[in-house]
Amino acid sequence: MWQKFEYHQSIPGDRLVHPIKMLEILEINAKFIVECIRNNQTVLFAAEVMYSGMYDDVWLEVGAENLAQFETRLIELAQRKDLFPNLQVEKGKLSDRAKAYLAPLDDDGIRSKDD
Repeated sequence: MWQKFEYHQSIPGDRLVHPIKMLEILEINAKFIVECIRNNQTVLFAAEVMYSGMYDDVWLEVGAENLAQFETRLIELAQRKDLFPNLQVEKGKLSDRAKAYLAPLDDDGIRSKDD
């Protein structure tokens, strides 16, 4: 179905990613996340790669037409142990909001705020 998708004539195609290419990119993103899991990388690590500008830099370096190289580069990043050394310090820390969910419930089912 997506192979025959065409944008409406009024939408310029050179500013948009074609739906088939977008699905391929989503698949590459999923492969990157799976590779992070295989290499015991944290969600914080994956988020740092994808949202720090590194992901965009790789995209710009390899170009939109070379998705195989884009995938290869992302997989290589997921396998690196020397990226973001400060994230190791953050590993296991929880925000105050997250800690609230770990606090024990009292008899009324209310979480203690003292912990």
